[in-house]
Amino acid sequence: MASQFRWTLLVTLAVLLIFLCLFLVVGCDDDDDGPLEAYQKELCDLRSNGEGKAQYLVFDDGSQHAVINEVSDLTPDSTYRVIATFINKGEEKSSNYDVKVGNLSAVFSPFPKKLGAGKQMKTDAVEVLSCWRSDRYINLRISFLRGNTEAHYMGFVEHGDTKLQNGGKRRTLLFYHDRNGDDLNYKQEFYTSCPVYQYQDELVAGRDSLRFIVKTHQGDYTFDTEY
Repeated sequence: MASQFRWTLLVTLAVLLIFLCLFLVVGCDDDDDGPLEAYQKELCDLRSNGEGKAQYLVFDDGSQHAVINEVSDLTPDSTYRVIATFINKGEEKSSNYDVKVGNLSAVFSPFPKKLGAGKQMKTDAVEVLSCWRSDRYINLRISFLRGNTEAHYMGFVEHGDTKLQNGGKRRTLLFYHDRNGDDLNYKQEFYTSCPVYQYQDELVAGRDSLRFIVKTHQGDYTFDTEY
């Protein structure tokens, strides 16, 4: 079990760092004489239909936007965490406008796992640039020192529950980082999202809470949020 956890993290991070623009860059329209359209960028979920084509971008505010250009070769009926570059193709004041996607970049977002028996927790320090909660994720923007000699292993670890005085509980999640002896030559920066929506049958909204801990060079960075 422990070796499977490590292997999964390695594969996911390799996909993130080496193939950052995972899906595609959509070509421009044939009309090159018109004004350039204003692209926007959003951290969101991409949902595919049964044919493996992009169907919706779902923003963290819950709004859903139909993708009007073809984005294909996706896993059918799946959800991807992405940073999307897109054009608003609807009315400016509409909340559920259609979008034309220009670029999709994969965001590292594996489900938290418990460490297997005999597995050692690794917390090589990173720099937390920002951390915030959306409905389905705890989002993190980090940087860390690296070379190009060794792969880094990263992920999210369930660290157990603590009973609270209000009768609820707090679930603690840890950021796992093993730099694997890599050189410390330059900074790598990226976004990562820790899924928390899978706890909806285990944690009660408004009563229970989440604690997310990241090891930094200055000590533990702790982010607390109600579930």
